[in-house]
Amino acid sequence: KIVVFRIHFSSDMRIFAAFRNPKLIEKLTDKEKDVLDVCSQWISENIRKDMPNFLKIKKVHDGVVENTTYTKPYHYTPELILEGKGVCSAYTTACQLLLHMLKIDCRYAHGEVSTTNTETHAWNMVDVNGEWYHMDSTWDDPSNNLCYTYFLINDEEMDIDHDWPLKGSCDIYPKTPEINKLKFHTR
Repeated sequence: KIVVFRIHFSSDMRIFAAFRNPKLIEKLTDKEKDVLDVCSQWISENIRKDMPNFLKIKKVHDGVVENTTYTKPYHYTPELILEGKGVCSAYTTACQLLLHMLKIDCRYAHGEVSTTNTETHAWNMVDVNGEWYHMDSTWDDPSNNLCYTYFLINDEEMDIDHDWPLKGSCDIYPKTPEINKLKFHTR
């Protein structure tokens, strides 16, 4: 008996794959190609090559927060980049795509809101000059007021209201510095 598996790749996965391998761009839908075009255009208008990575990360954070509205049920990058609507997974993948386009390592973190232990949530972990920090652009977007409560904070600060599996114990979720050396925002 032969078992055939059919793997479906989400729009986000196809966009990330095409960004990394331009030969795959021809396989994208027009909407997915538009996402890469809009991201490239935004980068060319907002990011200078000589900017330090910290400032590039801040620009991406601010750009996503200022140009989007938390809106259910939009879960994917195209909805957030092209329509300005999305939930935490869309915020997270949009930041990750933009940061990867800037050659800044960024990971998708997934866990729960620790105050409820039932609500799942997603945010980023970002490499800032060799040290990892959490960045939750969704929670920094409360009702059109840009804030930095969850911008480049360490595990201790994030652990106040976020819970994630294997924290600091594997390469997926690297341990952050015990002391937040950036001190951009301390909770």
